[in-house]
Amino acid sequence: MDIDIDGNTYWFCTLSGEISSVRKWSTTTVTTSGGGGYIHPKYGGFINPPAVNTQTQNHQKFWIVSPDGRETEIYLNNFSCREGQQATIILGRTKRC
Repeated sequence: MDIDIDGNTYWFCTLSGEISSVRKWSTTTVTTSGGGGYIHPKYGGFINPPAVNTQTQNHQKFWIVSPDGRETEIYLNNFSCREGQQATIILGRTKRC
């Protein structure tokens, strides 16, 4: 289905069916920066600690099996679901000509 909003055309469709094969995982990235320094045996000095940054991202993918048996793989991180549940998902994006 196409819809025009403020001069832009958007494309929408729906997927309905049973949730199957739910897989959840996370990835973590750890980075450090900075730190270092120098201590002179006679005059002293300084040492700066490194800055540590940790970022974790959750992932989820699952299949929706429609009543006619069509299977579609979906990647949605913020969609709570369990295997066997019924769901309808609306997909949309700008339409490019």
